[in-house]
Amino acid sequence: MSLTAGSSTREKLCACALRLFVARGVDATTTREIAAAAEVAEGTLYRHFTSKDELAVDLFVRNWLAFATYMDRAASRGQSARTRLEAMVSWLLIAAERQSDLFDYLFLVPHNYATQVARDVMTPTSLLRRELSDMLPPSEVELHAAHLLGGLRGIVTAYRDGRVNSLASALSLLVPQRFSHTNECNSLTPATVATI
Repeated sequence: MSLTAGSSTREKLCACALRLFVARGVDATTTREIAAAAEVAEGTLYRHFTSKDELAVDLFVRNWLAFATYMDRAASRGQSARTRLEAMVSWLLIAAERQSDLFDYLFLVPHNYATQVARDVMTPTSLLRRELSDMLPPSEVELHAAHLLGGLRGIVTAYRDGRVNSLASALSLLVPQRFSHTNECNSLTPATVATI
């Protein structure tokens, strides 16, 4: 979220809250700190949001759905489930670098705000599952979705901590060649799943 001189107070509050939520966590951040960072009175925050929780949920849901839209656009150029999955994961890796606070808030900061999103709405996780379901037997989709998201979080965390120099090579780790053909994936055994 970039701020310009003409940004609204609401946008400024959201941008400051985002930075604080990522740095300190939602629970540890106070409305007073958000208002101070936005250079407004604490009461101003309550003109835009009824509570810090409403601000946190709004910030999550709006951006979670926006990420899904961008991921879906990236995937629309793919000719196969694999290329669509690669496009979405590539987009997420780019977002992790270019929109680090927003990515971290959505994927790394502990909270349960995804439960605030209706189940029938397109989300980043539902999009990943959609492509995985075209590549894997139904019984393996959730396992691989969890593995992919866990790997994404782990790689980005290692990058943030300086243990990984670049996110460029992460795509091949997150979307391995074994996902190339549905028939290959249908023959996976628990032993081979552990190596993916």
